[in-house]
Amino acid sequence: MHGTTAQNALASLTSQNVLEKAEWTLRYQIDDRQGQTRSSEISLTDVKLQRNRTANRAAPISKLPNEILAAIFEAGYSAPFPGPEPNDISNIPFEILVSHVTYAWRETAISLARMWTKIHIRVGNPFEQLEGRSTTYLSRSKTMPFDVYIDLGAITSPPSTNISFVCQAVTSHVARCQNLLIRSNWRHSLYQLAEQLLHHLPAAPLLRNLYIRLEPNHLDTTNVAASGDILAVLQSGAPRLTSVRVAGIPLNYCLPPMSAVTSLRIYEPIYGSFESCSTTRNILNDLPVLTELVLHGWILDDYGLDSVRLPALRSLKITTADDFGNLLVPLKVISAPLLEDLYIADTSDFDSFEDWDLPWDYTTIESRFPLLHSLVLDGCLIPPAIYDAFGCAFPTITELTVLGMDLNDVLRQSAWPNLHILSFDKFPVNMYAANSLARALAMRLAIGKPVHTLRSTKPLQLPKGLVAVEELWTPPATDMADWDGDGIRLE
Repeated sequence: MHGTTAQNALASLTSQNVLEKAEWTLRYQIDDRQGQTRSSEISLTDVKLQRNRTANRAAPISKLPNEILAAIFEAGYSAPFPGPEPNDISNIPFEILVSHVTYAWRETAISLARMWTKIHIRVGNPFEQLEGRSTTYLSRSKTMPFDVYIDLGAITSPPSTNISFVCQAVTSHVARCQNLLIRSNWRHSLYQLAEQLLHHLPAAPLLRNLYIRLEPNHLDTTNVAASGDILAVLQSGAPRLTSVRVAGIPLNYCLPPMSAVTSLRIYEPIYGSFESCSTTRNILNDLPVLTELVLHGWILDDYGLDSVRLPALRSLKITTADDFGNLLVPLKVISAPLLEDLYIADTSDFDSFEDWDLPWDYTTIESRFPLLHSLVLDGCLIPPAIYDAFGCAFPTITELTVLGMDLNDVLRQSAWPNLHILSFDKFPVNMYAANSLARALAMRLAIGKPVHTLRSTKPLQLPKGLVAVEELWTPPATDMADWDGDGIRLE
């Protein structure tokens, strides 16, 4: 009995060993076949690559000399793309497109360092993609000056690895950076980057443009910094910095060296205050070579006794979207002896004047802007009752452009005593309006204050010899949207 049991156990064990051996044999054969399959696939891939290389080299397009191909790429890279549709191929940067056509094209594209000088760092990307794309562009741009667009997107707090990489990448190559643009939807992430990157950035000898933009976001309720605080940036030096644009945050919280700045555009801080207005006054008082100034919204107050003197300013643009009264405050505060061109735009929805009046003694305007000769009034709802005062406030004006406004009261006899050129885009809609315009021109001619040239968006039929009529061309309005067109190719 025991012998039979032992024999059965031995037979079972032997059978199990045989099955295990067979299993391992089959597994080995499967692995071997899989290895052969992988090897075959690799060989097939190599054959396909070799075939593609041969086909690429045989294609007529590959026979273009490298010099001609490089010239074509340079021209194509410089040409603006049309507005892309969703999933359109033009969403892909030109340099990426041409480097994925043939091997010859790729080699030529990679050799053109200038095509890799627009570096878009989208911090919301996965870190591997962020690092790979940015490193590739920095490497391929070689020693060429480059532009950097840092897009913090809609994230409240970027991952520390991303911020660290951005700081390291920009810091390591800042000596070649000529344009730096930063955009964010959240104050915390923008201030974090300003404090960790811009505040400690080494010298930037080639930097010409610094643009910083905080997008409006009703969900952002963080209180990161007091609006009167000053955070100095680029303090290691930026001797060629000539253009600064700041939107959504006070200028004082991202204040670069301003001694060489010739163009400054400040768009109203989303969270403004009296402290930021007061600090801005002090900043503007120390701009010796500034020639262009754009103020949008509530930037300055008129509580100080001293004026803001801008000795080199030649062009001033003031716009508002909420209160026409604030629109004229800079004119009360600023003194610019070389100012030639003034642009005043009101984009607010208010259509009532109430007790609107000039907020200062307008007789002092001429002494503070003695060379002012060109004025643009864009959408300004100026009460007819004070048009005389408004016109007399700018007696040196020789060229007046009126956009989106009625001409009924613009040509009052005592207003604009030295006016020579009048341009407007609101065409007289009927014969009565056209006759009123003709009478106003005739009255000015009779009192010795003739308008020599009238520029209109449509042809005008006026009495012969009354005025020379020319066509008026108005360029499309641009505001913050043109930031994306300042040498940066977005992905």
